[in-house]
Amino acid sequence: MPPLPRSSPAPPELAQGLALLAPGGRLILHTGVSIVDGGDVLRERSPAVGVRLDYRELDPGIFSEDTDQPGYDRVERIAVVGLVVERSGGA
Repeated sequence: MPPLPRSSPAPPELAQGLALLAPGGRLILHTGVSIVDGGDVLRERSPAVGVRLDYRELDPGIFSEDTDQPGYDRVERIAVVGLVVERSGGA
C-alpha cells in the first residue's frame, strides 16, 4: 500500500472532531495506529492548514500478537499515538 498523499482527507473521526472545533479549541486523541511500510496513515492524513499539531508516538509496539491475525499481513506494528490539534484563531 503506497503512502497516502498529504492531500488525502483526514480520517472520519478526526474530520468530525475538527468540524466542531471552535477557534482556539483543542482536540485530543489517544489511539492505536497501524504502521504499514514504515508509514503512519493518521500522521500522513492529519491536517496541516489552520491548525497546530502536536503528534507523538507514545508506545511503538502494542498488540504485537494481533499482527499475526488475518488482515494484518502488511502491518509492521501497532503504535499508540497521542495527537493534540489546536485550531488557529484563539485569543
